[in-house]
Amino acid sequence: MKRLEDGADIVDARDFLRLAEAWHVRGNDAVVRSQAFELVPPRFAGSAATMKQDQREPLPGFKPAELFSSPHAVLAYNICGNGCRLLTYTVVIVNLSRAQAKGRKNVTKQKTRRTSTVREESRAVKVGDVGERALISVIHRLQAIVPMGYLGIGDDAAYLPPSAAGWLVSQDMLVEGVHFRWEWMTPEQLGEKAVAVNISDIAAMGGVPKAILTSIALPGSMEVETVERLYRGMAKALDRYGSVLLGGDTVHSPNGLSLDVSVFGQPGPHGPVLLNGAKPGDRLFVTGRLGAAYAGYILLSHGVRWPSTSIQHRSVLQAHLAPVARVEAGQQLGSLAHAMTDISDGLYCELRTMTRFGGIGVQIDAERIPVDAATRSVAAEYGHDPLGFALYGGEDYELLAAVPPSKAGAAALLCLQCGVPVTEIGVVTDTLGIRVMRGGEEIAVDERKSYHHFAVDPD
Repeated sequence: MKRLEDGADIVDARDFLRLAEAWHVRGNDAVVRSQAFELVPPRFAGSAATMKQDQREPLPGFKPAELFSSPHAVLAYNICGNGCRLLTYTVVIVNLSRAQAKGRKNVTKQKTRRTSTVREESRAVKVGDVGERALISVIHRLQAIVPMGYLGIGDDAAYLPPSAAGWLVSQDMLVEGVHFRWEWMTPEQLGEKAVAVNISDIAAMGGVPKAILTSIALPGSMEVETVERLYRGMAKALDRYGSVLLGGDTVHSPNGLSLDVSVFGQPGPHGPVLLNGAKPGDRLFVTGRLGAAYAGYILLSHGVRWPSTSIQHRSVLQAHLAPVARVEAGQQLGSLAHAMTDISDGLYCELRTMTRFGGIGVQIDAERIPVDAATRSVAAEYGHDPLGFALYGGEDYELLAAVPPSKAGAAALLCLQCGVPVTEIGVVTDTLGIRVMRGGEEIAVDERKSYHHFAVDPD
C-alpha cells in the first residue's frame, strides 16, 4: 500500500463501478463491509488530524445520501501513523459537489433511485468483472479474526504455531456435477457442507479442528454474490466448530466450480485414533443415524427440493445437504476406542477398510443399525430397502468406533452426555469377512453397491 498524495483518490466512477457493485447495499445506503477501514472523502485524505482511527460513523460533510451518485469514486483508507494508506478494491461511489449543491430531500430521492438500480445490477456482477484481488477481499472480510499466534489471509503463506502433540492434516474436494449440483443446494449450504465433511476427518481421529485452507476454481461468469454466499456458509460452519480460515487460492475454471479444503487439527490428549487397530471382541458403535443422507439424495434426484413441505423429507434433505461433524463425540469416543473412522462412503465400505489388516472381521446385527423413520419412509416411497441406504449410501459422516468391551458402557454414556445418540451394532471377530445378520441368519451383501469414486455413470 502506498502513501496517498493530494488528489490521488479521485478516479473516474466508471473505472470502479463494477467493484463497488460487488459490495452489498443495505436499505438505501451502500455499505463497505470492512472491520478495519473507513470511508474518507477526498478532501480529508492526507489530513489525518481530522480523522479518528477505526471510526464507525460518517465523517463530517460525508452524508449517506451522497452514496452512489456518480461521477466520482472515493476509495477506503486505513489511517496509519500520521497518514493514510490506500486500500485497493474497496470502493463507494459518491459525488460531494452534487450532494452539497442540491437540497437534502432531492438528494435523498436521487440516492434512493440510484441505489435501487445498483442493487439490481449488483446481482449480476461476475467474478471476471472484479478480478482475483477483489474476490479475495470479499472472502477475507467474511472470516473471523484468527487466534493469537496464527497468521491468516494476506501474506505469502499461513502460519500455525507449534503443537507439542503434532498436527492432524486432511484434505477433501467437492466438484460441481460430481459432489453437488447448484439446482439442489444453496451456496450457503455448499459452504457449510465443505467445512463439515473435512472437519469430520479430524473428528474421526478424536481431534480438535483449528484451521482450514481453501482452494477454489470457478468460472469468470459466476456471480460474486454466489461466491460471497458460499464463503458466508463456510464462516458459519467454522464458527460452529471453533475453527478459522487461514488462506488458500483462487483460480479460473473453464467449466464449473471445484472447492478443495485442507483442514488442520490437534490430536486429543490420548493421541490420534487410527482407522486400523480394532481387536477381536471390540464392540462396534455408530453415532446418530445411518442412511438418511442417501435418502435425501434419492429425493433430490427425483425432483424434491429443500425445504420441501414434508417434515420427513426435510429431515433427510437436511442430512444430505448439511451434515454435522461429530467433533465432541469423536473426542469422547477417541479416549476409549481402539479404532475409529467417519462413515463417508457407507457403513459396509468403512467396515471393510477397518478390517483390512490384522486378520479380523466383523459381525453386524442389521436390526440394530440406526435407520430412522424418515429414512424408512423415503425408502418405502421409492421402493428401496432402507438397510441398503445405511450399508451402501454414504455421506452420513457419523462415527464408527471399535471400543473394548470393558469400556462399552462408558462410551455410550459419554456420547449421550454430549447430546449425540450412539448405538452398538456389532462386534469385531477373529474371522475374516463382514457378516450381516438379520433374525439370526446371515444375509447377502453386495460389495458392488458400495460407493466407488471413479465409477462410470451408466448414463
